[in-house]
Amino acid sequence: MIPNNRSLVSLAFCGGLKSHVDIVAPILREHSVKATFYVISTYLGDEKYSLFMDINDVSRLSVTKHEIGVSSDASFRHLSKGEVKEELDRTRNVLKKSLGVYPTSFAYPGGEWDAEIVTAARQVGFFTALTWSRGHNKPESDPLLLSCYRIDQATKFAEVKEMIDAMEGDLYWLILSFDDIISAKSKTDNLMETFDAKLLSEIVAYLKESGTTVLPVSKAMSCLVERTGYTSSLHEGQLRFVS
Repeated sequence: MIPNNRSLVSLAFCGGLKSHVDIVAPILREHSVKATFYVISTYLGDEKYSLFMDINDVSRLSVTKHEIGVSSDASFRHLSKGEVKEELDRTRNVLKKSLGVYPTSFAYPGGEWDAEIVTAARQVGFFTALTWSRGHNKPESDPLLLSCYRIDQATKFAEVKEMIDAMEGDLYWLILSFDDIISAKSKTDNLMETFDAKLLSEIVAYLKESGTTVLPVSKAMSCLVERTGYTSSLHEGQLRFVS
């Protein structure tokens, strides 16, 4: 169990991009920080998606104890209940068959979810799931409806520092979500949100300097429950569609 007087932060990298392996992973390694990487399993090994991780990339992250989560390129809004469940199962099974990794965390494509999607995620065995809802997570937060703050090129280090400093000990959990990354020597042509390697370095260094506990998403959720003894009991009838 982690100390109760330390704030809790998770770093989530979405999209399964090669830049996460080539640029992000070395920054995290320098500061001994573990994160969650959400990969799109249908892109693994497909030469058409050269900007995205392949099986070897995912394996490198997994063996260094980062959490491997999954997402999808499907629009769940346009799928039936049965099709959503099939897609969720498929995203997990690809990694299980190829690497023996069975992801427990999911990132809703485009941040979209509704009651049936959340129910399906729970039924196939996901422990946590990331939305695009902006905010902190609390002990009573539903593990399958986690909020985050998305970091992009417009984000300033001072904004992130303020978010970290404003947390109230063990009652709040902050997830910082990143998409694509650019360095001084590279540019990106895709449509995902981008952030700068220098900003990530500043954030990670400050997290370590401030004594903040940084854990992958699913491990952080477990620790939050352990700290408080609280288990979410959010009723499915309270859920609404969010995009």
